Amino acid sequence: MAASQIELDILSGNFDPTLAKYKSNSKVKSVVDSTPRVPTIQELWKDYVKYRSKVVKKSTLRKQFQPITNYLGKLPYKHVEDHIKIQDRVWNDKTPQGAKRLFTQLSAMCKWAVSRGLISENPFEGKASEIKLSKSTDSDEMDVNSFTVEERGKSIAAFSSSCYYKSLHPMH
Repeated sequence: MAASQIELDILSGNFDPTLAKYKSNSKVKSVVDSTPRVPTIQELWKDYVKYRSKVVKKSTLRKQFQPITNYLGKLPYKHVEDHIKIQDRVWNDKTPQGAKRLFTQLSAMCKWAVSRGLISENPFEGKASEIKLSKSTDSDEMDVNSFTVEERGKSIAAFSSSCYYKSLHPMH
């Protein structure tokens, strides 16, 4: 009994180094909070990034994870339970592409946190897949880098007549 109390007190930062609190005849009773502390979304993200940093490149941490760290640090909402408010804020602040990336990472973080018993559910699950990104249908945008039929023919003719690139032409 005393060993488990000592362990709990060490974890919670309430350890009594004199050990008087743990003697059976001690009148001092420790109060153990039966409600576990729920970490903030920023704390979860920090721990998730630390976990992921072992398997992703530093450039990924810098380019993909750091902007999310910065964004979450500025959010006025601190808990996963505020997921509706967070979603609304993301929709106001981000482009559809940015929102999709952020929801993908938040869902991955929450899935990781659920698997470790840090939170009970993943409120961001499926949010990224709800965002349908439109494909550009503007023909001018699609044709910016394309060759005309005439240019394509000239390129093929140049390859087929070149002593250096003749072998790349499929007809020879």
